[in-house]
Formats: sequence, structure tokens, C-alpha cells
Amino acid sequence: MRTKAILFHTAIAAGLLISTSAAAQAAQPQEMSSPWSFSASIGTDIAVGGEVMNAGNSNALNLATLNSNLSGTGVLMMRGRDYKDMYEPGAKAAVEVRYAISELSEYFGSVSYMRAAGKNNIDVGCIASVALACNTRLLGSVSDLQETAVELGYRHWLGTGFISEAIRPYFAIRGGAAWSKGGHNYLHTATDSLAMWRLYDDSVVYAAQFDIGATYTISRNAELAAEIGVRYSSDRDGLDTDYGAIGLAAINNNSSRVSIPMSVKLNAVF
Repeated sequence: MRTKAILFHTAIAAGLLISTSAAAQAAQPQEMSSPWSFSASIGTDIAVGGEVMNAGNSNALNLATLNSNLSGTGVLMMRGRDYKDMYEPGAKAAVEVRYAISELSEYFGSVSYMRAAGKNNIDVGCIASVALACNTRLLGSVSDLQETAVELGYRHWLGTGFISEAIRPYFAIRGGAAWSKGGHNYLHTATDSLAMWRLYDDSVVYAAQFDIGATYTISRNAELAAEIGVRYSSDRDGLDTDYGAIGLAAINNNSSRVSIPMSVKLNAVF
């Protein structure tokens, strides 16, 4: 009987010791993973608004100065053309450095590069007689649109998972500046080359963007994410040297752009 009593009291003491140890461990703060993380993304940027070339008529020109195969006096009647007319959807790559300020929010900085291929043989207007009757179709091809951007932003996750706890929706806002490479426009008719005229100088443009997206947790240190947004980019610096000389200085005065960026990304903790 004495042996059973000793075993009983020993078991109770061991249970109390284990319970006390577990409670003490739970009371201690849990070790936090690093607040720093990074992400790499690829995607597209699709223009939905903004003019590359405004409509307008040139001064009366001696057409032979454009090409010796042309003769007489005429006017270049330019049609307005927007970004989706003149460029393919852009390809974009970016990296982000991120700093968590809570379980549901973070600040981030990003560097991105976007390139949209210029389209060829776009109808940009016509060569008209002085009576302004369109006689000859005018075609244009633009150089690629290239931008390198540096931005800062804030991202916030909603408190609950979407469909499952592994999928978490969020929204983000960002803003910054981008270096936009200058661009030119090659003008020609169906048979004759006319001019390679500069449209835009190298420019610093300012951008603001709002995104919604969702992350999918694949491990303690990694996530996949998909994101879509709306982006506004300010005017590029127009060059008037070529078009201004023929009375079309206003052709490149309104070049701000609205686009829809979409991307997929991999997020990882340092």
C-alpha cells in the first residue's frame, strides 16, 4: 500500500511540474521571424487610356522636302492615336524589399522595368492637298516604350482567409518616379519613306498605383501572389524640334497614361 501511495503522489507531482512548465513556456513571447522579406514578379502592363499623338494639321509643306518622289504643296493631317493603338501590352519585371509592421500590413520599396513594343504601319493620318482632301494615307511606326521605376508603397491584408486560410486577399497603394526612354516616330506612305521624327525626350514621369491581390502560403518562409491594379503615369517630355518645325508642336503635349498592371510573384523571407 505504501508503494502505491508513493507512486500516486509521484505521478501527481510530475503532472503539476509538466503543467507549470508548459504554462511558463506559453507565457514567454514567441520568437518572431524576420520582418524583412523580398519578392520577385513578372507580369504585363496594358494601356487603357492616354494619347501618344494628338490630332492636328501641319503647316502647308513643300512635299518634295519630305521625299523627292512627292511633289506639290500639302498638309500632314494627323489623327489622334492613343497608347493601345501604338503599343503592344508591356512586359514588366520587378523586385520588392518589404518590411512587416504588423501581422497584416507592410511597407515596401520596388524597382521595376517595363517594355512595350511599338507597333508598325499604324494609320496616323494622311497627306492632303491644300484643299484638305486626303490624297495619300500616312503610316507611322513608333519606337518601344521603356520605363525603369523606383517606388514606395503600403500593403494591407484582410483579416480572414479567402476560400481557405492559406489564401489571403490584400490591397496596396504605391507611388514613385520612373525614367522613361525617349521615343521617335517613323512616318511613311505605302511606297515612300518620309521622316524619322522624335516625339519624346528622355523623361522622368511620376506614377501612382492601386492594387488588389491575394497571397497563397506554400511554406513558413514563402508565398505565391497574384495582383491586378490601376496605374496612372504623368506626361512624358515632348520634343518639339521636328514636329514643332511644321506647326505640330502640340502633337505630344498630352501623354499621360492609364494602364492595368497584372503580375504574379514569389514572396520569400530573408
